[in-house]
Amino acid sequence: MKLHSGIPDIRIYEDLVKSDSFLEIEKYADAFLKKFDFLKDHYSWVKDPFHQWSRQWEYPFIYNRINGYLANNKSKMSRVLDAGAGITFFPYLLSELNAVDQVVCQDIDQQLSGLYRRVNTEYQYTGPVLSVGELQRLQFRSNSFDIVYSISVLEHTDNYLEIVKEFHRVLKKNGMLILTFDIGIDGVSDISPEGAQDLLDSMNQYFQCEDQSAGTISSIIDKTRNNIVTSCKLGKTQSKLLPWKYPFISLIKSALKATAIPVRFSKNLTFYCGAFKKI
Repeated sequence: MKLHSGIPDIRIYEDLVKSDSFLEIEKYADAFLKKFDFLKDHYSWVKDPFHQWSRQWEYPFIYNRINGYLANNKSKMSRVLDAGAGITFFPYLLSELNAVDQVVCQDIDQQLSGLYRRVNTEYQYTGPVLSVGELQRLQFRSNSFDIVYSISVLEHTDNYLEIVKEFHRVLKKNGMLILTFDIGIDGVSDISPEGAQDLLDSMNQYFQCEDQSAGTISSIIDKTRNNIVTSCKLGKTQSKLLPWKYPFISLIKSALKATAIPVRFSKNLTFYCGAFKKI
């Protein structure tokens, strides 16, 4: 199953979570979290990074695209950057199951150093490598990575254009950027549809999307609102996948931060996933 760039369709999402590739990732993620359950004390936003409403698509999307890239470049050494990594099962999965030669995890949190050392020691494993620093000033040579991926990070920054430029700089010619980000459709949460479009428009200067849907983010949301994945839609049947214990309180906090009035009195987000080629 190839997962296309754009805002995911709820029917394809439901098919994905029953697929063999999803179950393969889930099995690895569950075993990793069971072995390193002390990481739950570090996770503030969610105790299980994989079983979360958007991550259940985002991780398989990135896994799918990296597998495709590796299949088309069998003779090459592969070096991958996880930008804004935190610490999760995913770079370990890439190193073990995808035969990625090196995964570098970049994050600004210095406290992660001890966690990576502990996991790598207990795992008797030599990678991935942690690099501590800001995404807008990556400490790597130009043209040094085959793939860069970033999972729901850029919407939380105020300088995503600088970060996009850095992704472009460190990627090799014909390298691939895989990007995901949340989109607030309740009027106050995270990046707005218009802000999301600005982000994509800025990326067009440096990258070409492999298979992006026609139309703007706002028009796609308006036309397909009943069919796309949203936190409200999944929360009605699978509330345990939502990261907010009290969604209404989270909505009010978002409204105060944005100094705006919600368009509806329920927290509601969707998300975008895209694969891009360096130009």
